[in-house]
Parts: sequence; C-alpha cells; structure tokens
Amino acid sequence: MAKGILYLIPTPLGEGSRYAQHFIDTARKVIEPLDGLFVENKRTARSHLKQLHLHKKINEILIVEIGKSKNEKLIEGYLQSIAEGQRWGIMSEAGCPGIADPGADLVRTAHAWHIRTVPLIGPSS
Repeated sequence: MAKGILYLIPTPLGEGSRYAQHFIDTARKVIEPLDGLFVENKRTARSHLKQLHLHKKINEILIVEIGKSKNEKLIEGYLQSIAEGQRWGIMSEAGCPGIADPGADLVRTAHAWHIRTVPLIGPSS
C-alpha cells in the first residue's frame, strides 16, 4: 500500500458561486499542508483557493495542470511522490473531481497504484 494520500477537493458550482462557510475550515485544513494540487486550469484554481482565505500564500502551492494537454510522464512522477508519502489534492473546475473531468483518469491511476484517495464532501455536478 502506498504511503501518501490524494484528496478530491470539491469546488463551487458555476461562476460566481461561493464555498459554503462550513466547508472553508475543512478545505483549509486539507489544502494548507499539501505538497501540491492537480487542477484543470491554474487560473480558476487560484480563484477557488483565494475564496478559502488560506494562511499560506497561493504562489507557495505547487499547482500542476492536468487539463487537455497533460504530460503523462510528469503526472506519473508526481504520483510516484504520492506513493512514497506526499499528500496531494485534485480540484476540478466545478463540483467534485474525478467523475467527468481529467481527474477521473488520475484517480483511476492512483487506485491502480494503491494510493489512498480521500473525497471531501461538497458540491457535485
């Protein structure tokens, strides 16, 4: 069994939506100690992170895009880091990652590598 964890972090649905206040504390506790985040789009992800009012600076978080032009070798390298003990998260553009977005392939691969995946409760499209 791999040592690390991959968190599936939900985001608000639709433009202009906000995180529910009760989710902000949970998301903060999960995101702040992460070694990195997989996202569909860096700009959108930074916007979501800004809504959480993190204590650490957003530019201190390693953000890796897994959108349409993803680099399989690069992603495998990060998955190896998770398997060895790092903690990462996935954020999609809206709702919970891993259903109908690039996160689905990443979660499938994480499962194949026996990486523990932890979905957080939140909006789902």
